[in-house]
Amino acid sequence: MPEEPEEKKDVLLPFLFPAILTVVLVMIKLFEVTQEMPLYMLGIRPRQIDGLLGIITSPLIHGDWQHLLSNASPILVLGWMVGYFYPRASLGVLLHSWWATGVLVWLMAGGSAWHIGASGVVYAWAFFLVASGTLRKERRRSVVVALIIVLYGGLIWGMMPGQIGISWESHMAGAAVGLVLALLYRHYDIPPLEPDPFEDEVEEDGVDYKYRG
Repeated sequence: MPEEPEEKKDVLLPFLFPAILTVVLVMIKLFEVTQEMPLYMLGIRPRQIDGLLGIITSPLIHGDWQHLLSNASPILVLGWMVGYFYPRASLGVLLHSWWATGVLVWLMAGGSAWHIGASGVVYAWAFFLVASGTLRKERRRSVVVALIIVLYGGLIWGMMPGQIGISWESHMAGAAVGLVLALLYRHYDIPPLEPDPFEDEVEEDGVDYKYRG
């Protein structure tokens, strides 16, 4: 069987983690529905001991299918973008977004409601991509920034307080984590310098010379 081209492997490999995560989320929801076993207690309950486990498990639990589906698309798209455009930083970004967002929600969210869903992680990935693309000022990643703004510009409204049934605290926490991770990983995956259009290269007596025209 012929081996896949290297370029194709590079494009498909970053889909692995977000695809597996999406399948896991669907399987958990199916289990919850078929067994009639509400799993909201695996969410985060701010500053309560019984809510600590939710720092790890809350992104796996969703209120209903609509809640799950609203997170599935950005998980696949943004998760792939993190892995494809920032391969060296991707593992740290994907994992730290998960637990750090949960810790902030546990420490800072108000009330005693259970916070569930992967939207905080989605916000972390989105804000990491936007901030990283802005910091690096590289054309391909600038296109990514513009694309995220077009596709997910509405995320900003999810951080507004007072929305019933919406964990705006998770969204704010995820956004903050994404910005911090963009700063921490700003020296990873630096794009190569683009050729200077005003610089010519000539060879003379076996020696390369560069001069500006």
